Amino acid sequence: MKVLLDLKMAGAVLCGIMLTISCSSDNDEKALPVADFTTKVEGYKATFINLSERGITYHWDFGDGNESTQKDPEHVYTAGGEFEVVLKVINSDGSDETTKTVEIVELYLGDRINIDGKFEDWAGITSFKPMAEDAYQSLKEIKVASNNQYIYIYAKMQKAVFETGYISTFLDYDLSVSTGYKPWFADAGFESFAQSSVADRDAALYFYTGNPGEANWMWDELVSMGSGFNTWSTPKETGDDVEVEFSLDKSKIQGLSKAVGLSFYLEKDWATQGLIPSTGEKPILLNLEKGTASLQE
Repeated sequence: MKVLLDLKMAGAVLCGIMLTISCSSDNDEKALPVADFTTKVEGYKATFINLSERGITYHWDFGDGNESTQKDPEHVYTAGGEFEVVLKVINSDGSDETTKTVEIVELYLGDRINIDGKFEDWAGITSFKPMAEDAYQSLKEIKVASNNQYIYIYAKMQKAVFETGYISTFLDYDLSVSTGYKPWFADAGFESFAQSSVADRDAALYFYTGNPGEANWMWDELVSMGSGFNTWSTPKETGDDVEVEFSLDKSKIQGLSKAVGLSFYLEKDWATQGLIPSTGEKPILLNLEKGTASLQE
């Protein structure tokens, strides 16, 4: 009888040991994820590099109301500041999350712009349109910003004009009508202009050599097409319109200081198609110290 009892007790102990081993094995087989990431910041654009382990799905909260489920997302912030970014990593055994602070330093408004053809980064930037009574309406909208290296331009124009047209950016360095080229279409004196070929997606830069304050069409080429001066995005068609964004390399525009006046002229077959600002108006004022644009008073 005692022997039988001892055997039963030994069996119970053995079962307990086996159960413990089994439970321990189950725990050892679980492979919980570990969340981790690092960030590369360029102006307003943050590229998130996922360093997580054993993740299957991912959820990002960028701290500004925007989210993503991509593994390695990019995100363009619309303002400077500190943002608490949360990454949650999930697999079949569970989840893990980590939070890190991403700082976006606002030096210039143009720091948020990327020439990528997506246009979301232009949200909140001042829009300029022709006056309703102006005869030239094919250039429908312009937005301008800059940073330390580039002047950025967003343009919307009629598709019928776009493919064979030219869009020229006229630059008034000193905001004076008594110097530079004085055209019929603007209350300004322009020292230079960048003529962009829509078909070629490129521009050359010209410097005025005529009499100051007059409309002598005399220009010397400063920068040729193919030099990298002008970079374009892929155009996007929206109904009867086309949206595009491009940049001008400031380092190739000699004579810029703290501000510059900008007027935009759209032509096709040597005929005027669009003007912003409208006919006879002062150029848009671009503050090169902040990268912001406004109408001149």
